[in-house]
Amino acid sequence: MNRRLLTGGVVAMVLAGSMVAALWGGRKPVEVQYEIAENRTLRASVLGSGTFDFRDTAALSPEVIGLVRRVLVKEGDHVQSGQLVMVLDQETQKAEVQQRESMVRQQALDIEQQAELLDIRQTQERRSTELVAKRLVDQASHDQVRHEVALARLRLKASREQLTQSMAALVQVRESLAKTLIRAPISGVVTSIALKVGETAVPSSTGIAGSSLMTIADIGTMAATIKVDEMDVSRIKQGQQAQVFAGSDSSRMLSGRVQEIALAPTRAGVTAAAHTSAATRSRLPWMGTPMPTFAPG
Repeated sequence: MNRRLLTGGVVAMVLAGSMVAALWGGRKPVEVQYEIAENRTLRASVLGSGTFDFRDTAALSPEVIGLVRRVLVKEGDHVQSGQLVMVLDQETQKAEVQQRESMVRQQALDIEQQAELLDIRQTQERRSTELVAKRLVDQASHDQVRHEVALARLRLKASREQLTQSMAALVQVRESLAKTLIRAPISGVVTSIALKVGETAVPSSTGIAGSSLMTIADIGTMAATIKVDEMDVSRIKQGQQAQVFAGSDSSRMLSGRVQEIALAPTRAGVTAAAHTSAATRSRLPWMGTPMPTFAPG
């Protein structure tokens, strides 16, 4: 009797298990992640927002006025120090160079002429000296010859000075011609180009239109300027490790270290009555390679 009951119970359990397996067989098993419990250090964090920028940039400005004839690079291009990046109009400078070169040649010919004239006057002076010794020429005539020799020396000296001036002027116009060739002062990346072909470049320090050509930045000095609330400034120290996430790619973490902390806070707002929290800035040079390809801003 007991054996029959036990056998019936086993059969019932098998049937129940089969029904449960049939009901749940169509569902996928739930994946569970787990970790072994261990002691860890709790670290406080300070959050802030900011911008990417470059510490080493070069803003190219024209030194001569002229139309932009060629732009040899585009934004995002890598350039080397001394590389030609833009060409301004050269017609005026080339004409001035040709004119000054002609003046230099003319002054050189004038010096040759004055040197020949001095040689003739000196020969006349020697002959006059012999004639005066023989009493064949009076002293007044001899003095006149000596005067002509002195004048010839002065004319030759003046011609040489004029040649020096002409050569100096030639150097200046050649430098002016060279300034129409805009070259990169540093190696880096072209971050902005202000003028296009046909626009006028104007040498100025007042920021008027045409006074800026392009900007080149050294990507090796890219950093993040982070604004931190003044209540958290005391918790930040130079050399601390930091993690930066770009808004355009929040899944990519950039590691760096705090390099600089502003000594004075900066306040937001345009009026003195705007009571806003102060902030400080920290700069974070990248610890690893390759450098991030984010644009500044």
